[in-house]
Amino acid sequence: MVYTRWKCDRIPIFTLKLFTQEYPIQTFVGFLSMVFLWKHANYCSEETERKKGWWAGYPYWRDPIARRNEIKYKQIINNNNVDITDPKWTGSSREELERLKIIV
Repeated sequence: MVYTRWKCDRIPIFTLKLFTQEYPIQTFVGFLSMVFLWKHANYCSEETERKKGWWAGYPYWRDPIARRNEIKYKQIINNNNVDITDPKWTGSSREELERLKIIV
């Protein structure tokens, strides 16, 4: 079978074959980029950018997005009468929280 340019431009698997044969360095760089993104893309989020990337923007203690989220969550807690000492939220019993309150 002859891999003509006509076939390679129109059939996807032949397009990959042609590209890897004609541009091996770009193929290798593209593969390394995909591996890097697969490994590190889950690290990129608003939260990690705020905590680890403070040098590129606001420091986390005066970040406007963090302030907005903090105010929003405080309002949700206050407006819905959420008991933040409930074991459902803290993972420890009320007695244990009382004991910790005395210590601290």
